[in-house]
Amino acid sequence: MVRPMIERLRKTIDARYTLAAVACTAVLIAACDASYPTQPSAPVPVNLQLQFANAVGIVTSVPRTFFSMRTYVIRSDGAWEDVTGRTKWSSSDPFVLAPFGAGSFNGERPGTAGVRAEYEGLHAFIEIVVVDPAQLTLPRLFLTPAAPQTPGLSLTAKVELVPATGSSRDVTAEAAWVSSDPSVATVDRGRVTATDIGTTRITVNYQGFTASYVFSVPPPAK
Repeated sequence: MVRPMIERLRKTIDARYTLAAVACTAVLIAACDASYPTQPSAPVPVNLQLQFANAVGIVTSVPRTFFSMRTYVIRSDGAWEDVTGRTKWSSSDPFVLAPFGAGSFNGERPGTAGVRAEYEGLHAFIEIVVVDPAQLTLPRLFLTPAAPQTPGLSLTAKVELVPATGSSRDVTAEAAWVSSDPSVATVDRGRVTATDIGTTRITVNYQGFTASYVFSVPPPAK
């Protein structure tokens, strides 16, 4: 009598182990059946940055002031890419700011116009004021920009006071300087130091007169 009971118990234990093994296998199969990419997904553009290729101060219409801009995207993998040639460029008022070629513009007549850049659904915009040189009255400040292109690099801008009569005077050390975005560049008595990628406006004030220019620190070249 004992032997049949032992045999039944052994079969029960075997059955339970079999069910447990099947359950564990099902769990493993379910876990392994999760959706994973067979290869890493391609990086995609996540932000578009519009930059000045050169420092830009007063944009005048006579003679035409030519300047150029560049566009960069930062991708999902953290890498920068120059997409200037693949960007769609436009001006909000071509009679004020005329586009010609990728990122190239001319100041045509006094007014305000915006540069618009579009790349793969991403957009960037910046406003430009064009003035008539004949309307630039004296006295005024004449600013010579400095545009360091590499973080950590420093260059010195210069500003002169141009009086209504007589010769101009260098007031670089006496003037008050400020950067609109110190995370891109700082300025101290005309000495401009690039700190990171981006665009900033450098403004100088002296005895109630003001002048400014914008410049960009581009991503490192590949």
